[in-house]
Amino acid sequence: MSSSLETYRQELLERLLKGILPLWFVALAGGLLNIYQTIETLDHPALLRTAVQTAFLYLLLTALVLFLALTEKIRYRWRAAAFLLVLYVIATLGLAQAALFGDGRVILFAFIVLSGIFFDRGGLFAFTLSALTMGLIGWLHVQGILYIPSETPNTRDPSAWFSGTFVLLTLSFGAWITVQTLIHRLEKQWQESEQTRQREQFLYRLITTISAINQQIVRAHEKETLLNKVCQILAGLREYSLVWVGLTDREGKIQPVAIAGHSSEEKELLFSQAEKLECVHRALEQGLPLLIDVAICEKCLLQPDCPWRKALILPLIRNERRWGVLFLLHNNEPFLTEEQNALEDLADDLAFALEKLYAEEQTEKLTQFAPQLLTAHTLDEL
Repeated sequence: MSSSLETYRQELLERLLKGILPLWFVALAGGLLNIYQTIETLDHPALLRTAVQTAFLYLLLTALVLFLALTEKIRYRWRAAAFLLVLYVIATLGLAQAALFGDGRVILFAFIVLSGIFFDRGGLFAFTLSALTMGLIGWLHVQGILYIPSETPNTRDPSAWFSGTFVLLTLSFGAWITVQTLIHRLEKQWQESEQTRQREQFLYRLITTISAINQQIVRAHEKETLLNKVCQILAGLREYSLVWVGLTDREGKIQPVAIAGHSSEEKELLFSQAEKLECVHRALEQGLPLLIDVAICEKCLLQPDCPWRKALILPLIRNERRWGVLFLLHNNEPFLTEEQNALEDLADDLAFALEKLYAEEQTEKLTQFAPQLLTAHTLDEL
């Protein structure tokens, strides 16, 4: 069950308990008045005792409802279960004392519906319990075991109890199905809303991270330091279990220069055998981002540890020169379209940074050789 649905149920129970109190006290006053008027007309000790016990039970249940309404520290499940128990007891008492002509069936209907709202499988349990209760109390009335002083018509008629029970259960079942349908729809909407919220939060973190990386690019003067910071920052998002950057050497081979996310043993393995990753070469040769399932690569170095994950390989290309690749391994979820687009922009920025650093390096070398070029008269003097 989602936390949003749990919160909704807690808020509903809280409002119901506090909102029902005024009506509860009005109903209690009316019930006690009826009991008092009934006592005045009774001369049988057993009936008098039953009336007094009923009044005491109503007061006890009212105290319990008041306690539940004013005490918020009780766990939700215990609080909801206690409130439903109160409704069930009142409904059962009403059926026993007034048969089909009191409020027992109405309260039993509310008991079934609220059970379906407060608990996932509560409606089915309440429905079954209510059916058994109606059958048992109906049988007791038909057999004359339960006695009503002012005998009402159809109290001992089996067909009346059958039809009354059938109508109650039919309405309750329809209401329960409707409630469950609405709850499932609400839960689905909340889940979608939560997924959207998490997606937006992640994309915001990613954009903020890329902005921080771009600041590093502007201030960078050494490529290994820059690429190590890039890998560490991306791995810090926690959505990526492995981030590494490999650069091409003069022979076109991939040489990892920065890595973050995995253990030292896995890092050593990757540094020594990165050249064997076919997906890296394919992405570099095609000059396009490559999104793959690690599971399809039987010879992949990463396949034994994380076969369920997705890998994104981004070639670092600038002015047709292939500088290397940026490799990201997602933890569990697939890459989002917006995420992939943002990472592609980051790869372009890294390629630009590598080109800039290379140009600065060449300029520095040229500056070092400039005095010799100016003073040399022949190539042999250089």
